[in-house]
Amino acid sequence: MDGGDYSPTENSAKSPAGKNIPKQSIVRTYKSDTEEAIRIEHASSLSIALAEQKKKQEYQLIEDADRETNPAAALSSRKIFIFIISMLFVLAGIGAFNLNYIKEKVKPAPQDQPQIKSLITADSNKEINLDEIGGNDLNSLLSDSLKLAGAAENSIRNIYITENNKSAGKEKLPNKVISSKKFMSLINSRMPDSLLRSLKTEYMLGVHYSNGNHPFIILKTDSYENAFAGMLLWEKNMRADLSGLFSLNGESSSGEATATAPHVSAGNKDFEDVLVKNKDARVLKNSDDNVILIYSLFDKETVIIAANTDTLAELFDRIIRSRTIR
Repeated sequence: MDGGDYSPTENSAKSPAGKNIPKQSIVRTYKSDTEEAIRIEHASSLSIALAEQKKKQEYQLIEDADRETNPAAALSSRKIFIFIISMLFVLAGIGAFNLNYIKEKVKPAPQDQPQIKSLITADSNKEINLDEIGGNDLNSLLSDSLKLAGAAENSIRNIYITENNKSAGKEKLPNKVISSKKFMSLINSRMPDSLLRSLKTEYMLGVHYSNGNHPFIILKTDSYENAFAGMLLWEKNMRADLSGLFSLNGESSSGEATATAPHVSAGNKDFEDVLVKNKDARVLKNSDDNVILIYSLFDKETVIIAANTDTLAELFDRIIRSRTIR
């Protein structure tokens, strides 16, 4: 040592030129970091806000320019919008009025004729009103109605019997079709009670035109057992009960009425078992071995009585077709 003073704690150093240079502090504190982050974040938020404001001002300038250059277009758009809204309100009001009118004001016109729902498809219909025929013989009237003149081959006519319906106030109700039980009573049938009780309301009386007139009856039952047993019991009276309706006396075996046709008699013959289109049937023949009555239980609820085998087969086909269409 040459005797010069030296201090190891001195905070300055000498430069080559001999000047003192202060040292930078290398100590960072939590406070200083926080202040720095706040300063940077404030600057970023301010920049974003300024950018957004600048965009809004640009959009506003564009819109103002459009209004100034084409004010009619803007006004027209507003008018169109208002017109569309107004039309929607008008249409809604008209629709509501019409719906209310239909519900409250419009009523179906009263029907003068009953709605006929035959059990099979018929080519024509004929009504016989009991209140109009008075005391005339119903069997004779029905027999006449079951004779078709000049009808199309293989056509079927439905004969429905009605009676007047009681009027409700001033409104005239359509005629009412009589029930199957009332029909059997009117033709003086001796049908067994077990069979009669099993009958449903609906039935069909008709005529099949095929090389002559061939009457038939279709009955509906709710008890197959009662219907089957009842038909067997009715066999002893069936021919006599239906002779007037089916014109069994004074008609030829073909079904055509003739002045010289002999009295059709079954003699002592009974009903016999036959098959018609693979279905069981019972047939009654006259002394000439021609069929005069045939019946079959087509299914568990349908009984068909016909004048000949061809008519029974045609009724089978029409029942099947009607069910296929439904």
